[in-house]
Amino acid sequence: MAIEIHDPAEFDLPRSGLVEVENPETGVREIADLADAGMRRRLRGMAEAQRQETKRGIRRSGVDQIELQTNASYAPELAAFFGARARARRR
Repeated sequence: MAIEIHDPAEFDLPRSGLVEVENPETGVREIADLADAGMRRRLRGMAEAQRQETKRGIRRSGVDQIELQTNASYAPELAAFFGARARARRR
């Protein structure tokens, strides 16, 4: 079973000025100007591309998957997920 936990702040970046970002694949660090709307769009696009690649990999593995958000209670989501999973296994 895979549980993906997402922080909405990763996709809705604030206009906070200069920040250091690191490419997790290459380790390359650079300065990004979050006051620049184009830069925020590019970073959001990169985060979304990584999210989709992760989802594809999980799907290919054939395991059950659930996505949770850091800004919401996880209990209702988990209860619904495991309830549906239990019903599917009884069939």
